[in-house]
Amino acid sequence: MRRELRQIAWGYILILFDFKVMGFDLLPDWLGCLLIIFACLKLSACSRFFVLTGWLGVANLVLQPVIYLYLVFPPSLITNEGILPPLTLSYLLNGLSSLLMLVMFYGICRGLLEWAERPENRKSRPLLTASIHNRWKLAFVMIVPYLFALPFGYNLPEDFALFLIVWGVINWLIWLILIHLLFKASKLLAEPLEPSDSDGALQRIDLTV
Repeated sequence: MRRELRQIAWGYILILFDFKVMGFDLLPDWLGCLLIIFACLKLSACSRFFVLTGWLGVANLVLQPVIYLYLVFPPSLITNEGILPPLTLSYLLNGLSSLLMLVMFYGICRGLLEWAERPENRKSRPLLTASIHNRWKLAFVMIVPYLFALPFGYNLPEDFALFLIVWGVINWLIWLILIHLLFKASKLLAEPLEPSDSDGALQRIDLTV
C-alpha cells in the first residue's frame, strides 16, 4: 500500500512538471499515467475506487498522443459559429486532461478513506480523513472553476488574462499540496495485518491438543 501510494505521487509529479531539452520532454506525461495505472492495478483489491482511477488513467493515457499530435500539427475546429482558434483547442485538450487527473485524484481519495476504516488504521484515521476532506475541498473550489474558465482565456481582456495566469500558478501549488497528501498517507496508513509466527504457533498447539 505504501509503495503504491508513493508511486502514484511520483506519477503525478511527472505529469505536473515539464522539463524539455531541445523540444524533448524528459518528464513525459504518459510515463506518469503509466505509474498511476500500474499502482492502481496493484491496489484494485483494496477498493473499487482504485479500479475506477486506473481506467480513468487509461483514458488520460490515450489522450496524451492526441495532445502531442495537436502540438505538431495544430488544426482548427470548425463550429457553427465559425472557426475555433488552435489556442482554444489547446486549452480544451489540456483542460480535459487536467480534469481527468482531478477525477482520478478523487477516486484515490475515496480509496484512501475506505482503507482508513480498517481496524489497523484506527489511530491515524482522524488525522488522515481530515486531511483528505480539507485538501479535496480546496482542490474542488480552486481547480474546477479554473478548468472551466481556461478555454475562454484566449479572448479575455489583458487584465483578466493576467488574473487567469496567477490563478493557474495557485492551482499548480495546490497540486503540490495534493501530491504531498499521498506521501503523508503512505506514512500514516498501515499495511494489512498478517498473522505472526507466534499466532501460527499457538494455532498449531491448539490443533495438537
